[in-house]
Amino acid sequence: MEKPISEKIVGVVSDHDTHNFEPRPNITGGTTKKLLGKFGWSTRQWVFFLLFFAVFVLVLALVSEKNLGNSLLWLTGIVVLFYTVETQGLRLEMVRQNEISVQPLVIATVAERETRRIAPVSADVIILRNIGRGPALYVKVEDVLLTRELSGDEYVSTFGTIDFIEPGCEVVAMPMVLSSGKEVTDINPVLHFKPRESGGQTYYVTIRYEDVDGTKRQSIIQMGAGGIKLIRHGRIG
Repeated sequence: MEKPISEKIVGVVSDHDTHNFEPRPNITGGTTKKLLGKFGWSTRQWVFFLLFFAVFVLVLALVSEKNLGNSLLWLTGIVVLFYTVETQGLRLEMVRQNEISVQPLVIATVAERETRRIAPVSADVIILRNIGRGPALYVKVEDVLLTRELSGDEYVSTFGTIDFIEPGCEVVAMPMVLSSGKEVTDINPVLHFKPRESGGQTYYVTIRYEDVDGTKRQSIIQMGAGGIKLIRHGRIG
């Protein structure tokens, strides 16, 4: 009687064998990473170390005893130079981290908030929000030139100075509309900054402020028909 096909094939793994099969873990790669990680060095630092070590071994093997001293001095100078560059990089990183820890970032948007006049009323207002890590001091929105769509008349929207905005907090900016130096009360400037009610105009609002170190900063926000988004921010000068 002819044997079944499964018995003719050599090396067939049964369901039982497959169930008990466990792949062997790659121990070499993990062990090497753990060993290198104990020194706290980056890959770049290991590459430089191995490069200098290889050059050092080649110098010992190829350079004569007469010139060995000078060669070792050159290698020592290169190592010192590398250490100086590495230390400077660490110092700059510390400065950057310290700057980030105190850096404010003020943005502007239009949102509905409850305002109190005669009675509490919900209305759209301009919000200044500090999304940075440090407080923003002496926050000032620069004057914005507004244009009426139908008449083409131009007005100036001016803002007062806000003493400070804490990290993660917001304040309501109350603009005043001026025409020829006189206040205009029949215009709601917030409507010009809303994307859906801006009359086809796009405005770029500049917000100036300082951090706790006295560094002057600014944020430029696009508002109006083009939508509300942060264009750029950073130090001034």
